[in-house]
Amino acid sequence: MKKIIAISLLLIFGCSKDDGSSEVEVEIIIPGIEIVGAHTLFSYNDGGTDEINVGNLRFDSDFKGEYEIDYIRGSLLGQERIYYNKYFDWSFDGVFWNIINEDDVGFKVRLLPNGLYKLTRVDGYSVALLSNGVYFR
Repeated sequence: MKKIIAISLLLIFGCSKDDGSSEVEVEIIIPGIEIVGAHTLFSYNDGGTDEINVGNLRFDSDFKGEYEIDYIRGSLLGQERIYYNKYFDWSFDGVFWNIINEDDVGFKVRLLPNGLYKLTRVDGYSVALLSNGVYFR
């Protein structure tokens, strides 16, 4: 009998009626937002096997960002430091992430089948004079 009373009390007080004041949390998924965060930019050496760190890139959740390219480039005339630090706005069109920097230079980012992202200029010029491309993970 004591067990029945204890179970009854547990059911009565354990299963209280919802007063309707609880909020329902809804997670909104924004396409393209998976790119948000900090990334290391790299290119490949002329042989195409070794990664060369060339800078950093950051996508913020407010559709803003910043990139900094900083590396030493060798040429027939010697070594030359390449340096850019720019802010940008970004968007996602379903296929490409589109970047417009503070100088109105446009870039596209696409996800490659191997999981790397490739950064290219929309005007056809190489990014930061890197003819082997600029990538990040």
